[in-house]
Amino acid sequence: MEDRDKNSSISYIMNTKNWWGPLVFILVISLLGVGMIGLQTYVDAPPMSGFLDNNGNAIITQQDIEKGQEVFHKYALMEYGSFMGDGAQRGPDFTAEALHWINEFMIDFYKTEFKSEKGRSADESELIQINEKVKRELKRNQYSEEQKIVSLTAAQTYALLQLRKY
Repeated sequence: MEDRDKNSSISYIMNTKNWWGPLVFILVISLLGVGMIGLQTYVDAPPMSGFLDNNGNAIITQQDIEKGQEVFHKYALMEYGSFMGDGAQRGPDFTAEALHWINEFMIDFYKTEFKSEKGRSADESELIQINEKVKRELKRNQYSEEQKIVSLTAAQTYALLQLRKY
């Protein structure tokens, strides 16, 4: 009796006419999952904003960012560093380099500011304090939700302008 039940189960599974139900179920679940991920991408997207210096002057506008996104999509630049899944092996990581130079330019800004205030270069302990100040400044959230704008400090503005020259 068990052999007949076993054989009927196997023959049911092996009959391709019986596959449509599970395949439709898998298709529906997959499409729902992809749809939920797509929706969540837009719901959790960071806000679009412009950047102002500490005097209220526009450094980068939202329109500048949107134009940059258009160029990014037009030339499929997402594929630049990820061709065949090898990441930055085919080209430099410009984001990491930009972050490094922003940090360095901010430190230079504070060193220059220190020298003009004190009339001398900063010693080792003062350089450590400058480095810590830059770290805190880079981590601080300066986004205003009401204005949809990010306010940059004087050091960040200086660093951005130096980075553009670089």
